[in-house]
Amino acid sequence: GHTYTTFTPTLQLSMAPHRNGYLSYRFSADPQLPALSALTAVEQAIDTLQISRGNPGLKTYSVYNNNFNYSYNVGKFIAMLAANYSFHHHPIMEELSVEGNRLIVMQANQRSYQVLNIAPTVVLRGLDLFGLKNFATLSLECGLNSYWSRGRTYSHTYRNVYYNAQFMMQYKRFALMGQLRKSSDYLKGETVFKGENITVLMATWSHKRLQLGAGILFPFVNNYHTGRQRLSAIAPYNAWTYAKESGNLFLIRLNYHFEFGKAYHARDKRTHNSDTEEGILNL
Repeated sequence: GHTYTTFTPTLQLSMAPHRNGYLSYRFSADPQLPALSALTAVEQAIDTLQISRGNPGLKTYSVYNNNFNYSYNVGKFIAMLAANYSFHHHPIMEELSVEGNRLIVMQANQRSYQVLNIAPTVVLRGLDLFGLKNFATLSLECGLNSYWSRGRTYSHTYRNVYYNAQFMMQYKRFALMGQLRKSSDYLKGETVFKGENITVLMATWSHKRLQLGAGILFPFVNNYHTGRQRLSAIAPYNAWTYAKESGNLFLIRLNYHFEFGKAYHARDKRTHNSDTEEGILNL
């Protein structure tokens, strides 16, 4: 049996420092509970060399979040800046050790984990082009992620730059949109998780509640891949997953919005007392 007591304070401040500007700050302390699958004392073989071991001694830990947001909106121009910093006190992260000729992989409470994200965004909406009013909308987000992962036996730092560019051109019921995104990779424990780069073009036609569309994913490349990199001094590795079939992948969209009866708006509760885990180790 396991019993936990949690405390979740939140502080939020907001102000308008000048005309067309908005500034907000939010602090929250969020408790993180050990996963049921990680608390089991069971060992499972990952392969002939690696064993995944549970840890019944895991303890809950707190995450302290600081979120700063600034926005400036004038006419068709929007500028935003988000700066987020979180500190994880004694977080549950991976830990590797060697016993005999086997590598033991388990979760344990480590020293600390910190994340800093700085992301400016610029949006130009409803631009008049080619004599057409409110024809185009453009947006560009750039970001820098910094990670500090401090374990009992390791210390790693990782930085990642990403961007997300989008456009939409709209004329009457027709729209053409596109997106180019470089992945936001992240470090947790001793592993860097490398996300997916996205390229998509799509055209749509809308009429009342109906929307029809066609598009293409990765129209210019066929080297879709994701991966992970373990930085451990004991057992480092690089792993990549490729899917060349994702290149030039055509798609069709059909949307129809159904609405009937009365609509009610309910606020989500902060704490969800549910357990959807299977109770086995996550390999």
